[in-house]
Amino acid sequence: MDIKRVFVIIPAAGLGTRMNTDTNKQFLEVAGMTGIERTLRAFKEFTDTLDKSGVTLMAVVVANKDGVYKINGICRYNKFDFVKNVVEGGDSRTESVWRGIEALSDLPFPPGDNDIVLIHDGARCLVDQDTLMNCLEGGLSYDVCAAAVPVKSTIKQTYGVQEEINEEQSLDEEYIPSADEIVNDILNSKDAKTCIAAMKKWNKYSN
Repeated sequence: MDIKRVFVIIPAAGLGTRMNTDTNKQFLEVAGMTGIERTLRAFKEFTDTLDKSGVTLMAVVVANKDGVYKINGICRYNKFDFVKNVVEGGDSRTESVWRGIEALSDLPFPPGDNDIVLIHDGARCLVDQDTLMNCLEGGLSYDVCAAAVPVKSTIKQTYGVQEEINEEQSLDEEYIPSADEIVNDILNSKDAKTCIAAMKKWNKYSN
């Protein structure tokens, strides 16, 4: 791999207002572990893989005011040494990502023109290693890359009065489920059967 460093910004300042919960969605537990810890564990595994190729991964996490202390504690407890800073985010996702960029710029050896910067939503806690590696390789090949999955819906493209129905297999959709989607689906199950069905539905994102 023709790089030596990879940088990651992990926005984790969401409040989970759509979930009607008082708990920051990053700290809701999924199978006994908070979402943000699962996300960081995924990047710890990715860090270990890159280390074998001589590539160093460094990350900053962007959290809300209360979350900064909690995430620092999670990083210390789990020895997530690849996380170089946890900073307070802004009022919007855009502002939070910008503060993450500023935090990277404040590192002793900030990103240069030849370095890759990944941005990953901290609530997307079931991201798998293949997706991370594919995004990295895509960024190296095309400068910009986003994760996507095959579209399941029928897509219509309209050109004046002419409509074209695209084959679903030929299109990709930029989507990785967030923790609140998964947790809501499972918690709202009415019985064991629907709970198992919900778990199978999301299982493909947990490889």
